[in-house]
Amino acid sequence: DRYFEIAHRIEGTRTEREKYLKDVIEKLEKKKQRWMRIVEEAAEQSRRQCVPEVSDPMTLKQLKNVMSEVNLIAYEKESGSGKLLRDALKSSLSVTIVIGPEGGFDPSEVDELLNMGFECVSLGKRILRAETAACYALSAIDALVE
Repeated sequence: DRYFEIAHRIEGTRTEREKYLKDVIEKLEKKKQRWMRIVEEAAEQSRRQCVPEVSDPMTLKQLKNVMSEVNLIAYEKESGSGKLLRDALKSSLSVTIVIGPEGGFDPSEVDELLNMGFECVSLGKRILRAETAACYALSAIDALVE
């Protein structure tokens, strides 16, 4: 996600917990179509000047190609005790935030992202569903950056 004027692109990420590729691809395509509808409707409702792009899912390694000035992992194990999202943001910078799948990240995935330069942050005390966490994170970034 490049983050100028708030989210221009939303990308799904494939993780180790999603091993069954054929089923996953079909599910991801349906999710992408659903996300596209949600993004378009939300952009219209909020009177955004640009509609964020919903791209195809990518692997964790491919995230290296979309890194920003601030690169974050919304990590459920940080919930309530780790660095908060608001504390990781710096004004007027681009942000890439990775939201894990249902069931959370595998620890090896977090290690891989940390080695790439991402930083773990908490979205608060509650564990959120993946789709809810993404909406929450974008809303929080929008509120903090504007």
